This record gives sequence, C-alpha cells and structure tokens, in this order.
Amino acid sequence: TNIVTLTSISVAPDKINLAALGQTCQLIVTGHYSDNHNRNLTGQASFGSANLAVATVSPSGLVLASGEGSTVISVAIAGVPPLIVDVTVDTSNDTPPTATILSPPNGIGVERNELVTVSVRAQDAVGGVSRINLTATGQTSFSDFHQVAPPSLDTTHTFTFTVSNTADIGGTITVSASATDSGGLVSPVTSIILNVVDTAPPVVTI
Repeated sequence: TNIVTLTSISVAPDKINLAALGQTCQLIVTGHYSDNHNRNLTGQASFGSANLAVATVSPSGLVLASGEGSTVISVAIAGVPPLIVDVTVDTSNDTPPTATILSPPNGIGVERNELVTVSVRAQDAVGGVSRINLTATGQTSFSDFHQVAPPSLDTTHTFTFTVSNTADIGGTITVSASATDSGGLVSPVTSIILNVVDTAPPVVTI
C-alpha cells in the first residue's frame, strides 16, 4: 500500500502590496502530496506576522495593513518547510475619498416639520470608504454618521431628519456631507442649501 504524504506547501499570493491602512488580502495555502494531488490547507495552516505594527494576520490567513512599512508573514504546517510571504504597506498613493449629495437638489424648498431624506454617495479609489458624516445647520440642527463595514469603494447611504417646527420662513438650512476612508483620510465637504418655505394656504376666518 502506498502511503500518501504531504511533501510541500505553496501560498498565494506569495508577495503582498497593500496601498491603504485597513486594506486586506486573503492568503490561500495549497498542500502538495506524494501522489501528485493538491488540497486546500488554509484552514490547517498557522500564520504569524513579524511586525504587527505593519500588518496583522488572522488565524484564517487574512492579512490586514496596520501601518506603513514592510514585514513578513510566516506560513507553517507540521511536517513540511514553512514559507515566508513578503508584505509591503505603502500608502503614498492613497487618495482621499469623495462625497456627493445625490438628493435633494440644491435650493429646493422645505416646510416646517417636513421629513427630509438625504442621499449621499461616497467613493474611494484605494482601501474604501469606512464612514459617511452628515450635518445640517442653520434653521435646523442635525448630525449623524454611518459606519461602512467592510469599507466600500462605492457606496450610497440615506439619512433622514425633520425640519424644525420653529424654522424661520425664508431662512435656510445648510446640509453638509463628508466621507472618511479606511486610511483615515477625509473627503472635501460637499453642501447644499435648503430654503424654508410655507406653501400652506392661508386660513381665512370670518
């Protein structure tokens, strides 16, 4: 009877370049056996990072960028030589995210006690958007934020607030949005103006 033994392992990717803090990469470990068959052994491998300040690695092989620099991830399975994966974290090309208010349109009229729904689209080329902030100032005060988990390269979120019942007719409300990416970079603030109006017909009493 031929005894099938594990002869070696390989890991993919064998080199990792991460461009933003919080960015991740999944390692896949393949076992190569003496009868020429291969098997995914990621769940049986043990992983370790030489420098946790640059990159961490989970028990399942998920590498996470934690700081600028270079380190190595060790990949080991009993009975075969371990492997080393080079990891480089270079955030110099990480650009800030952008935020756009899709609706309502700038300059629209709103009434007292009206529920306003604001739709914000946030985009980030590297790493992804991790948080969207929205504030309203002027005749109505409001502040809220949405966490985006996992970070997204392109995401749209809606916020709602109610126009103050004491807002001055003819006054304005400034609605501002911004986004933060996984590396902590913040987008320019984008704003729209809402005009407080009164479209209710006058009540005539005789």
